[in-house]
Amino acid sequence: MRPRNLAVFAAVFLSAVFALPAQTLTLEDCYASLEANYPLAKQKEMYEHQNRLEQQVLENGKLPQLQFGAQATYQSEVTEVPLPNSPIEPLSKDQYKATLTAQQLLFHGGTIDASVALMDLQKQTRQKWVEVSLQQLKAKVNQLYFSILMHDNQFELLATQKSTLGTALAEVTSAVHNGVALPSSDKVLQAELLLLKQRILENRIQKKALVVQLLQTIGQPIDTIVHFETAPVTAKSKVDFQSPRKQWYQLQREALNQQQLLLSKSNVPTVSAFVTGGYGKPGLNLLDNSFRPYYLAGLKLDWKVFDWNSNKIQRSSLEVSKEMIDVEEELFDLTTKNELSQQQVRIDQLSAAIEIDIAIVELQEAVVKASQSQLRNGVITASSYLTDLTKLFEAKTNEAVHRIELQMAIANYNVLLGY
Repeated sequence: MRPRNLAVFAAVFLSAVFALPAQTLTLEDCYASLEANYPLAKQKEMYEHQNRLEQQVLENGKLPQLQFGAQATYQSEVTEVPLPNSPIEPLSKDQYKATLTAQQLLFHGGTIDASVALMDLQKQTRQKWVEVSLQQLKAKVNQLYFSILMHDNQFELLATQKSTLGTALAEVTSAVHNGVALPSSDKVLQAELLLLKQRILENRIQKKALVVQLLQTIGQPIDTIVHFETAPVTAKSKVDFQSPRKQWYQLQREALNQQQLLLSKSNVPTVSAFVTGGYGKPGLNLLDNSFRPYYLAGLKLDWKVFDWNSNKIQRSSLEVSKEMIDVEEELFDLTTKNELSQQQVRIDQLSAAIEIDIAIVELQEAVVKASQSQLRNGVITASSYLTDLTKLFEAKTNEAVHRIELQMAIANYNVLLGY
């Protein structure tokens, strides 16, 4: 692409971008938007709605139950009275009956309430796993967010370098015109300025791609210009804090305990009252061979007395499941502890590197100041000046990169803790 075309394209691109409405986002804003808008987050409400429906079904077990039945049969034999010349007519071989039964559960040993409590814990466990999954996505948000900040910082440095070179070019052009500097000196600076313009354009395009990816991840509209806050990130405390993953393990254990409680109640006898109304041929009086209404009322007891220790075996299996969760949590704690240690080392290294960067920048600034005076007086060439200027901005870039990497390391440290 020719320099003129490159400049026109850059102007059109940047003017189109900055014509859009702007908003400000902090890292915490990105986290909140992720938790509110990411498609996976919608499952929390779905689990809540599903749980209400399933609990309603269980609670309905406490309400009276109605059952209607009808039957028509033809049988090969019927009961007969073995008396000669008996006035009792034998039953018809075709028989009919229709019944309506109302049943009310009187005692269930707490199984319904235990089932409702178990269902609620299972819902909380599923919802907590959604939080765990979203927590894992925060690391991706960190990567995108701080990459954008790096591009912004690089843009500022490039713009400053461009301005500095522009000033130097004006001075060198005047020196060439006055015969103090070599005729090619201004051409060296002009070429460097074009390279800077190209890098600035590439920087803006790359940043735009990162912004789109971040906004799509956190569920924000991509047709806006976003200013990303550069407020420092502070390390969170890990004292008495439970990460979503730790809470998920605890909810799993509570759900297993509730399952054991429910199993312990499953062999408790249940008592129900019932009333059955019917109409059939014959009715309850088998000696009356006609259609008659009838009713029955009473109590019903159901009790599984012996189940070949199936209940006990199931509860033992749940104990094994709890032990497996303990092992998984122990492994998670060990892995997290190692990752936190590595991240802390990274934080310490970057903090030390920044102190050295500051000293290097101060020295390079003094060197460039001297080179600029020498260039103005024709003592050194433009190439020598560019070398010193490049080293200065490399030092400034290193310092800026290390500062942002430090902030990202702290943010990743916080994510590991569960914040």
